Amino acid sequence: MAVTVFIRYQIDPFKRAMFEQYARRWLGIIPRCGGDLVGYWMPHEGTNNIASALISFENLAAYESYRAYVRGKVSGMLEADEKVAPEARMRAGDQARKYYLLAEACSREPLTLPALYAVGGVIASGKSTVAEALGVRVQAPVVEADRVRKFLCGVSPTTPLADAAFSGHYDADTTARTYAELLRRADTVLASKRSVVLDASFRDHAQRAAALELAERHGVPFTFIECAAPHAVCKERLATRALGPSVSDGRSEIFDRFLQSYEPVHELPSEMYLKLDTSQPIAESMARIEARLG
Repeated sequence: MAVTVFIRYQIDPFKRAMFEQYARRWLGIIPRCGGDLVGYWMPHEGTNNIASALISFENLAAYESYRAYVRGKVSGMLEADEKVAPEARMRAGDQARKYYLLAEACSREPLTLPALYAVGGVIASGKSTVAEALGVRVQAPVVEADRVRKFLCGVSPTTPLADAAFSGHYDADTTARTYAELLRRADTVLASKRSVVLDASFRDHAQRAAALELAERHGVPFTFIECAAPHAVCKERLATRALGPSVSDGRSEIFDRFLQSYEPVHELPSEMYLKLDTSQPIAESMARIEARLG
């Protein structure tokens, strides 16, 4: 799946000539680094201080390889600058080598076959903790429904959306759009032949079926990991969460309603389903996942 990056520049309108010179330099640099430059656009009608650029890539892995390669080039230029202090040049050289290795790794075929992992459960069941640890274990990005929802609603990740259960920003339409965007992002990652971890409640059969269908479309293994804990433990976690900012909007006052709406998992075969008791230490949960991954 192709990825096109839109870059928005806010420039000094009295220095347009300097920006044009900058853009012309990148006309040659971007293709040499692996990007397909669609073009640069200078301010024309309307606002006179906004310029833009479009760069396309074969897939997400190609884009990440490009980013790492460009950073390696910048660090390499710093290393070669004799006006820079020796210690800074040495650090820049180390950084350049790391970025070049990362660029090469991004463009290689993965050592392991990609897979789709969906981590779900009721509010405060520990799914985000498990998803984060799993992402580290399988070296895969974690796509979080909470962050996707906040993005679609145009607010920062920790801005509270304290709506009543299944209303407002959590009504059926917004939730459907959130899961559609969650799966769209996962689709982009899988298209680059890498694994992805989804962090969402997946409280009904349809949401889980949509994730399974995406895995089948890419021909990759699917595992749904359901996180569960005693209700008292979940409510204790919610009380602690309420003491500070959080990406999640899960709260004690909507816990019981959410619990009632959660559809038990009975539609998935055993080889696609793993249930964890997250009241135990995270190490125990990861040990069970490790045993399943082999």
